[in-house]
Amino acid sequence: MPDASQDVTQAAVEAFAESYLQTLGASINKQDAIWNVELPADHPLTVDEQSITVGAGPRLEDDAADVLLTPESGFFYELLETALSAEPVGSAVFTTDTASVPSPVWLHTKGNYDTTFYPLYDRKAVCIWLRVSVETVSEYETEYLHAIGIDTQTDDFTPTLAAGLLTHLDTVVTDNEDTAPNSTEYQNYISTARNEVEDEINPKLEELQDKAATAAVGELDRYQQLRKQELQEIEERLSNIESQLADVSDTIEEASDRQARVEALTRREELTDEQTALQADRDEIREEIDAGFPDKRAEIRDRHAVRASIEPAAVTEIMYERGDLEVRDTTAGTVELTLPAAPGIGLLEPPICSRCGTEISEDNTGLPRDGDLVGVCCIDN
Repeated sequence: MPDASQDVTQAAVEAFAESYLQTLGASINKQDAIWNVELPADHPLTVDEQSITVGAGPRLEDDAADVLLTPESGFFYELLETALSAEPVGSAVFTTDTASVPSPVWLHTKGNYDTTFYPLYDRKAVCIWLRVSVETVSEYETEYLHAIGIDTQTDDFTPTLAAGLLTHLDTVVTDNEDTAPNSTEYQNYISTARNEVEDEINPKLEELQDKAATAAVGELDRYQQLRKQELQEIEERLSNIESQLADVSDTIEEASDRQARVEALTRREELTDEQTALQADRDEIREEIDAGFPDKRAEIRDRHAVRASIEPAAVTEIMYERGDLEVRDTTAGTVELTLPAAPGIGLLEPPICSRCGTEISEDNTGLPRDGDLVGVCCIDN
């Protein structure tokens, strides 16, 4: 089974953000990677100002703009969730009448190739948008949306459909009769998507839990050392009080006048009160040490717990034309490769080098070889 998720590209993020911001009524003035955005007064975003700068690119420093726009940025996920909240249940149609088939950007330039799409039949899929919330030891809650595409006929995951839908959210039509993404009709798909997301985020959660456990052990150890130091200081103080009480007792017995005796008695009472309080503190610490600090251990464990939740945010039904994208050698006039594709989405399966399994991309372009797709990583070798 292929991976159910596919990385969202920076280009797709920027295309979506620009389209959605304009839908909100914003004006955008681009200066290289910095966008100067003027938002309408009634915009639904959490930014306080109407005029903001947006840094579009993964290589920008945090202070390069008011907000950063990347596939991992909080601003991108806020835009996405705000857009989906208006359309919790919707539908989109991708056919040759509504969208074109994107030309592959990964075809190596050394070849003379063109592509032609031939639609074959209609298919249906659902895209389940899940809100993943992770709360870490720092009490900082991270929320993001995870999209899982599922073919309703085969129940296979369709990661490229989910990724492609991002750039076409403006075509989604709201279903006014169904505004609950977790309605009975979609429960099986939501359950399947949730299980898949759990599998995908579990390694990260386990990593966070390991770090949290290490931090908890360190905090408990520091607390134990602190309490033992406090116990030592209390015992030293109690020993000192014992000596002072002995001296005061001698003063009381040897006092030559009433005033000196009263002062000594007052001092003995003060020392005795302090001794009683310190003995109570000493006994409390000793009990904690003997019991292994159960209350503090529970408090630290709770504070360092990693909590995660996965809830449905939206459901989008996708009707699309499934067909073949033929890659033709224009010099020889022969079809060199046939790949499954859909309008508006492109390839329905991530392009993979048939020799090494590496994903074909703009950075690792590919060429048809004997009916297979081979990356330059293997051709050059």
